[in-house]
Amino acid sequence: SQVVDLVLQSTLEDVDLEGTGLDCVLITLTCKHVFTVETLDGVCGLGDYYERRPEGSEGGEWIRPLLPPPGTIKAPVCPQCRGEITSPRYGRVLKRSNLDLSERTVATDTAQRVQSLKANAGSFVSSAIEKRLCAGVMYRSEETPSSADDGRVRQIYRQKLGVSDTTTMSGSIQPRRKLPFSIKDVLGPVLKNEYGLPPSLRGAIDEVFWEVRRVYEWAYEIAEAKSAHTRAYESALSRVYRGELQRLIEGGMDQPGSRAGGDHGGMGTMTNGRDGDVSGSGGSLEEMALEAARIHIGMTPPLADRRFQVESIWTTIDLRLLIAEVIGSSSVYTKVVKDERDNQPIISLAKVWNFFSAASAPSSTSSSSSEEGVRARRVREYVEFVFDSCLADVELAIQLASASGAHRQVIKSELKRIRVWYEAFRFKVRVMEVELSLN
Repeated sequence: SQVVDLVLQSTLEDVDLEGTGLDCVLITLTCKHVFTVETLDGVCGLGDYYERRPEGSEGGEWIRPLLPPPGTIKAPVCPQCRGEITSPRYGRVLKRSNLDLSERTVATDTAQRVQSLKANAGSFVSSAIEKRLCAGVMYRSEETPSSADDGRVRQIYRQKLGVSDTTTMSGSIQPRRKLPFSIKDVLGPVLKNEYGLPPSLRGAIDEVFWEVRRVYEWAYEIAEAKSAHTRAYESALSRVYRGELQRLIEGGMDQPGSRAGGDHGGMGTMTNGRDGDVSGSGGSLEEMALEAARIHIGMTPPLADRRFQVESIWTTIDLRLLIAEVIGSSSVYTKVVKDERDNQPIISLAKVWNFFSAASAPSSTSSSSSEEGVRARRVREYVEFVFDSCLADVELAIQLASASGAHRQVIKSELKRIRVWYEAFRFKVRVMEVELSLN
């Protein structure tokens, strides 16, 4: 009296065992419940994994694999007792559900790391760091940078940003890397060796930001990490893609054949079709081979890594904004400018003339004035570079979020960009205020 067809509500006695349709073929599950193949095909959502001929056309067989929809699925179970389904026919569906379960486990562990990272990154108090840095900043005449290195320093900034002009805070910078800026691009020996900051100033910066550096390295580690699922997917996709591309180049796209490593989950009724054949689609051979490889693998790319990569990029941006806020603060920047001017007692007639010329004619705030000392210019250009690096990584986060369909992350990344613009504008105003107050 058990119902074996959930669509027609047929019992075992109603099934024509001599019929050839899928509603006449039975499968006995491990729980001993029996259902027709047509019923279990619907329960397992086989239509999301294989293309089927229209009803009435050669029996409506499943003819070729499809790229399954994105998202996560749960393992299909027996409609009667919720027992597991282990039939080889549904191997593709079962493997996908097992991978999704493993990915959720990895995502849970990574989410806990990201939450701990955010808590550590949010524990820093900018005012306390600013006070310590201001106390550590001192002027040493023997460490005064040479203005002859201005062009070299600006060229280094351009190379790191991948732009032709360092004045980019009002626009967007297209990222040319797959990872955010590392801490080695912001703190450490690079401050003296490449950015031209005096050693004593660099030492004071490294000392007050050593804990920020540790959290930044933690965030960068999460951003560059790949789960075992992602590495396995990329390796399999690369291998199958090369095989598909070679087959298409050799003219095999019009010949049915087996795939290396193929597993169709026991689909005994798949006939009259070429697995993943995309010969009817447009595009180059590379695009066709890539599409066929994705279909053949039978799963969408793992997306959990990208989600946490975007969140870790946000953390690196927040930490860099903290660095820029402290170094570019009124107290620190004013002390750098004032100390440099106080230790230059000789005022030339040229400087007096330039001062009155600048007062009578407006000048661009992005360009350095003639009264700006070399130390102050190095600090200002460094802070502007930090803001520009944040803009570049905002674009990277938007690209990653868009590729994974995370629309909320796209919106939050756009808000990050607005914040960077705001902080950069505040720093420009602060520079002008310092110059006016000292002049």
